[in-house]
Amino acid sequence: MTDITDQDRRQLREDAKAVINKTAMRSSAAVSIARYILATVDAPVLTLAEELRDVADNYGMSSRAADRLHDIADRMEHDLAEARAEVERERDLGVALAHERDEARAEAERLTAQNAWPKTTPSGHTYDAPTTYKELRHQCANAAQAASEGWDDAECPPEPTWEMVGLATAEVERLTAERDTGGPDDNDWLAGMKEAARYAINATRPNPADVKPGEAWIVNIDGVEIVPGFKSGVGWICYRFFGGTTKAIGDERITLVTRLVPAPRVIGNHDELDEAKRDTVIRDARGVVCSRDSMGNAWTSFTSLADQRSLIILPATVLWEPEA
Repeated sequence: MTDITDQDRRQLREDAKAVINKTAMRSSAAVSIARYILATVDAPVLTLAEELRDVADNYGMSSRAADRLHDIADRMEHDLAEARAEVERERDLGVALAHERDEARAEAERLTAQNAWPKTTPSGHTYDAPTTYKELRHQCANAAQAASEGWDDAECPPEPTWEMVGLATAEVERLTAERDTGGPDDNDWLAGMKEAARYAINATRPNPADVKPGEAWIVNIDGVEIVPGFKSGVGWICYRFFGGTTKAIGDERITLVTRLVPAPRVIGNHDELDEAKRDTVIRDARGVVCSRDSMGNAWTSFTSLADQRSLIILPATVLWEPEA
C-alpha cells in the first residue's frame, strides 16, 4: 500500500469534516464515506504552529491572545518555509559543486594522460621518454615545432619532467668531467646542461635582430632561461617546459644559443619574388601567408584570390616551393 503524506491526511480529514458539517451535502453515501475516512485515516501529528492555532481556537482564549498565537504560528511556518528553501538551495549548490569537481577531475585526468610518457598520438607516432641530453633536445625541437605550427594537443609531445632534465644534466656533467680530467670521474655521477649551454652561448651566432622570421632557435631569455623559440613577424615566440608558449618577446631580451633547423630561403627583393616558381608558398614580413597560383601569374592569400603582389612586404620567408 502506498504511504500518504501528512499533508494528504490533513486534507482528507478536513474534506470529510466539511462534508459532515454542511447540511446541504448530507447524502447518505457522502456522509458514510466521510465518516469512514475519519475512522480510518489517522490525524497527522500536529506541528507546533498547528498546536498553537488549536489552543487559540479551542481553549476559550481572548481574541487578542488568540490573534497573538495565530501571528506566532504564521511566523513559525514562514521561517520554516524559508529554512527549507535554503536547504534546497544548499543542496543545489552542492550538486553544482560536485559537478564542477567531477569536470575538474576529468580535465586533470585528461591532462595527465596527455602528458604521460610514452605517448602514442592519434596519427600513430610514439613519443618515448628522453633519457639523454640529445633526446631531450630533440623533444624540445618537437615542442617548438608543435607550438609554431599550432598542432592539436593530441599530437603534441608530452612536457618533459624534472627527472628527464636531471638525466640529461647528469650526462652532460659526466662528459664534462671526462673532458676536464681526461677520463671518467667515478665519484661524480651528477650532471647538467651548464657546460653545454656555456659552450653554445659562446659559439659564433648572429644578432637576434638579424634572424629572419620563421627560423627556430634554442634561445636564452634575459640570461636566465634557455628554451626553444622561433622568430615571428612580431617578435620571438618561445616554448617553456611547464608554462606553454610565451607572448612575443623583443630581440633585446634574447641571446641566441643554437639553431634548431636550417634557415629557410628568404626572398629579399621583387625580382626574386617574380622569379619564384608557381605554387610557391611564402610568409611576408607581416606574417601573411601567400602562394603563387598554378599559372605563375598572381600571388593569392588564404583570404583573398586577388593578386597580393603589391601588398607583400619583403623580406618574405619561403615556406615551401616545388623541387626543380
